[in-house]
Amino acid sequence: MSTEASHYVDVGNLLIINKDPIEFKIDDNNQLNVLTQKSTQYLFDKIWDLPRKVVQDATCATLPSAEYSLPREKPIPKPKEPTKWEKFAKEKGIVSKKKRSKKVWDETTKEWKPRYGYKRALKEGNETKDWLIEIPDKADPYKDYFAERSNNKKEQANKQEFQRLKNISRNEKNSQLSSKPLFNSKKMKINGNLEPLGSRQPIGLGSVEEKSKEQLIHQLNRAKKSTSSAGKFQKNLKGEKPPKMGIKRKFEPNDDLSNERNRQLEILNKLKQKPKEKENEIGN
Repeated sequence: MSTEASHYVDVGNLLIINKDPIEFKIDDNNQLNVLTQKSTQYLFDKIWDLPRKVVQDATCATLPSAEYSLPREKPIPKPKEPTKWEKFAKEKGIVSKKKRSKKVWDETTKEWKPRYGYKRALKEGNETKDWLIEIPDKADPYKDYFAERSNNKKEQANKQEFQRLKNISRNEKNSQLSSKPLFNSKKMKINGNLEPLGSRQPIGLGSVEEKSKEQLIHQLNRAKKSTSSAGKFQKNLKGEKPPKMGIKRKFEPNDDLSNERNRQLEILNKLKQKPKEKENEIGN
């Protein structure tokens, strides 16, 4: 085994460095394996000399602080360049607001509570569960501030309810205006009859007449085919009949010209034939 002076040991990093020169004469791998085994055994001997303790039925050694500074694999990352907004905010002195936490510390109960909502923490000036209200020096000491706070809360609730009803009334008024005829009630002569202009349906808004069963089925089939899969995966209703498909036009082949010639001759012969009645009339 090598001497102690030929090794540098840093037990904190579990590091051992062999300073002996290596001579390769016979077998390189064999010599390296022997040196590695001896150095590892020397490191474990140093570890066994350290103070030990038992943690969950396991004996552990307490490692000292590291001494050897291990080099970095990659260079230290450079600081990122500030963005345009960061440069502008720095020039103007704009401080970005940090995102507030959902819970705050309540000094009264000494607990973390939600900032808003149910079981929220008590806030200064908005404390609804406190039993004491501090009265300023210039305020009336005989005034009931608990009743005043309760009345203010009711007034705020009534104001919100009034605003809600006002919004509903405005929406109903707008819906009534939209349901009126788009044209005035003047009459115009159309196809010989006087019809009010308000009864005429504008172009592009569809028909107001009741549709027949066939028209509804036709529109339903068109709506099913408007999907990206052209209605291939659309489920049919119970008892729904499949739509009637059009007959695909058949084209005659272009390779055999004799069949086409015979077909044209048959059509020509049919055109040449005259009805018997007309032939008799000509003969008379």
